[in-house]
Amino acid sequence: MKKIVEGAVICYNVLSHHGIDSITIPALL
Repeated sequence: MKKIVEGAVICYNVLSHHGIDSITIPALL
C-alpha cells in the first residue's frame, strides 16, 4: 500500500511540473 501512495505522489509531482493543476487531475481519474 505504501508503494501505491508513493507512486501517486510521484505522479502528482510530475503532473504539477507540467502545469496540470489540482482541478485537472481529479478529472483524469
